Amino acid sequence: MKIWKNATVTMKVPGCMQCPNRVAKRYSKGQDRFGSYWICKAITKTYCIKGEESTYNPPVNDRALVNGFLEDCPLPEAEA
Repeated sequence: MKIWKNATVTMKVPGCMQCPNRVAKRYSKGQDRFGSYWICKAITKTYCIKGEESTYNPPVNDRALVNGFLEDCPLPEAEA
């Protein structure tokens, strides 16, 4: 379990699917068709394609989760 806090609220988060940093990202599936998937807005990763750097937020899915959280989750661990 980890802790999420801002100026007014401090709360325990049991996993990425309950985290306030999880937001929906919309993408195009073709002409007039869209889909969405969950991303973590607290983590930004950088990649390079043909010499150009770009950033993205990693998706929150079961394959990348470790004990309910992404491997590089920036939230601090909750004390027992």
